[in-house]
Amino acid sequence: MTDNDMKNNIRIKLRSQIYDLCTPELNEPEQAFTGDTLHFNEDSLHRPSMDDIIELTTEGILIETDDQVEIAYEENEDMGMEDSRTALLLDKSNPRFVSMVRSGKNSTSFIFDAENRRQQCMYNTEFFPIELCIVTNSVYAYTEGMSGKISLDYTIEVRGVKTERNIMIVEFAPLPEDF
Repeated sequence: MTDNDMKNNIRIKLRSQIYDLCTPELNEPEQAFTGDTLHFNEDSLHRPSMDDIIELTTEGILIETDDQVEIAYEENEDMGMEDSRTALLLDKSNPRFVSMVRSGKNSTSFIFDAENRRQQCMYNTEFFPIELCIVTNSVYAYTEGMSGKISLDYTIEVRGVKTERNIMIVEFAPLPEDF
């Protein structure tokens, strides 16, 4: 950070809808055959995908330079991300490009780019690293002063298999006095 950079406290509202894209498997494949007949567990084959909704309101910081805006916050302990920090980096000249850098226990770096949609990345867990591919469906970042909104829609692939789709909205504004 240089002397010309502006650093401000902000309130961040994050909402993420995660869709499980994995194909359901038979619960017990060894019991699927009885004699010459194949039996399907109808519940496991037609169950809806598991969806997670994550909502988080927290405080963070906004750092503005000549060419980018950084939104940074500490991750939530309730989600198993204690001692982790996430930074969203917005390119002022390209609202369709956002990068995310997470440091701490589950460190990673994701790139969301509307032009170069497929991005390889490494997701480091406490057990071992996982190679992922982030496929950006849409991305848009808007900032005005200390307020703004980031919209991300992306799919995560592991070894060529689409595992989940995430639609995330991040809104930020100056920190109110009573927060």
